[in-house]
Amino acid sequence: MADRDVVRNAFEKTAVAVVIGKNHIQTSTDLVNTVLAIHHAGMVPELTLRINENILLDAAAKLAEIRSSQSNGLIYGIGSILMPDELELALKMKPDFVVIDSIQTIESQNVSGLSGSVGQVRYSALQFVRVAKA
Repeated sequence: MADRDVVRNAFEKTAVAVVIGKNHIQTSTDLVNTVLAIHHAGMVPELTLRINENILLDAAAKLAEIRSSQSNGLIYGIGSILMPDELELALKMKPDFVVIDSIQTIESQNVSGLSGSVGQVRYSALQFVRVAKA
């Protein structure tokens, strides 16, 4: 996993993150090849958690091997995280960054109020922080 400055510098350099959707990814090899193609084009790949979990985990293991055997500066992130359990899955993949998407739509029965209310957003954010620090 790259440190914060490396990730920030990659975004400042390219200002482009390419979101990899689920429609053209059928295997972990498809995903690895797509990540590498985006990286070689000088952009930062972001994987969506809407891709099959087994494909994601297998691809993450392959990407970890590539990162450890080469010093090519490969950086990737995980996006479309909607729930704390999805953050747990994302962190298993050891990405360089994660994107929490649409926190205002998350609703928990553990706190009163509608989704998007201050209490709900604070509670959801706290749950994400707890998972990230664990």
